[in-house]
Amino acid sequence: MKVRENFTSKQHQASVCAYYCRFATAQLASRSIERQIDACDFYAQLNRLVPMQGRHIFVDHFTSGLEPDGPALAALLEAARSGRVGNILVSDIDRLTRDATRRIEIQTEMAALGVVIHETGGRRGRYEVSDAPTPYATRHWFKGPSQRAATIGRQRAAMRGVHLGAAPYGYRCVSKGRLEINEPEAQIVRWIFERYEEGLSAAEIARLLNSRNVPAPGGRYWGERKILGRNTDFAAILRNPLYVGVYVYGRTERVFQMIDCRRLRRRRIRDASEWIYVAAPDLRILETELWHRTVRRHGGVVDGKAAE
Repeated sequence: MKVRENFTSKQHQASVCAYYCRFATAQLASRSIERQIDACDFYAQLNRLVPMQGRHIFVDHFTSGLEPDGPALAALLEAARSGRVGNILVSDIDRLTRDATRRIEIQTEMAALGVVIHETGGRRGRYEVSDAPTPYATRHWFKGPSQRAATIGRQRAAMRGVHLGAAPYGYRCVSKGRLEINEPEAQIVRWIFERYEEGLSAAEIARLLNSRNVPAPGGRYWGERKILGRNTDFAAILRNPLYVGVYVYGRTERVFQMIDCRRLRRRRIRDASEWIYVAAPDLRILETELWHRTVRRHGGVVDGKAAE
């Protein structure tokens, strides 16, 4: 029985979280703290983390990130050492401290205790020791807060059903972030799915469309990539779940790497568990059964939620 209780206790601790917030000047106090707490709330809800009983928000007032640990941070670390919390949430990792050496010390100690530090801003996710900036990269590291706040704003807009980016083929923008079905193009979308179900390949469908002078997305000509694309390419006609009323946001993210003293930017596919799914029934063009049959044929890696 004791073994089972210990296992349950550790399992519970792994889902318990506490927030740490900090501000340095009175002018930024209320606005800064509200944004930090909102970011932590959003992240905790998204990842099903449970706030620690009693006090779970630790705030250091008028404390510079270059100063020693404030009283709230010291109390939070003590709670972690006592096993009352398994996750520490901060909007930006520099909220803990701007001293890179001290930051590594905190993360190393917490990792040894099994406590995970999470960034809830634009970089969003677990913070590892390997993420700590090198002296050369430090000046790039502190460019982030405004960009991370913008990322959180886009995520919240997507969860409200606001479409971010250009209108996909089959739709048109009626106002900022609002789409409606473009019926002439929607008919072409249905025709493509029906021909694909009949056994035609994407290349054969493209040739038929070009022979009939049907305008392609983005102009020029239809091709296999615009119709079928790659496994995770939702811009391709046969892989876009919006046609069955499911808007998917956050599939990719920009990441930065320091290679040969150069800061390089690239895009990578996020894990499907991090994608944001929003129902958009008014944008449905296809029947669900036809969508399922198409996905089964091309063997795409579209997540199950998008196919339901």
